[in-house]
Amino acid sequence: MLSESEEREGTQVKDGLKLIFTRYLPTFVMVGGVVVAWNVTNYMLTSYMPTYLETTVDQHGGTPIDSTTSSWLQIVVLWLAVFVIPLLGRLSDRIGRKPIMWTGAGGLIVLGIPMILLMAERLDPLGVPRAAAHGPAADLLLRHQPSTLPALFPTQIRYGGLSIAFNIFVSAFAGTVSLVMSAVVLATGDLLWPGYYLMAAG
Repeated sequence: MLSESEEREGTQVKDGLKLIFTRYLPTFVMVGGVVVAWNVTNYMLTSYMPTYLETTVDQHGGTPIDSTTSSWLQIVVLWLAVFVIPLLGRLSDRIGRKPIMWTGAGGLIVLGIPMILLMAERLDPLGVPRAAAHGPAADLLLRHQPSTLPALFPTQIRYGGLSIAFNIFVSAFAGTVSLVMSAVVLATGDLLWPGYYLMAAG
């Protein structure tokens, strides 16, 4: 037998889920889209790109880089984020979050292919760092989402709505980036697939 408090909690959970997937379903889907844009970019740059630059491009006619260079590139990108994110936060206080997030999404669409082209071809010694700067630039423009996403749900379902949406969309689209990219590049031989995926996320 459930106690009265347990029954009340169970009812609240059911009511909350019903609200999330009925009345707030459009919000749920919108949160999912924002989460996909943010996390696909993040997983692409921090999880898949080292493998892509070190081995995948070599297997498909590009010019690879060594693991040391790849590691230093990651460090540079992350330190760049340390300095740029506070500036973007300050800018968002002045002009709002939407313009910055729209710019970030547009950056993914516009820079997705050029970034990957430069990485895959490595036209000169500065090609990889120059290309890598485009990806974090677009990624950093999406960094306002941790403060934006919770505000989209009302207080009574905020935690549940956000956690369910976040985990479903991250698991389906972002957590699978390395697997999906490895599979499609292997199947097609097209080194631009990471760029296509970034464009789709944007």
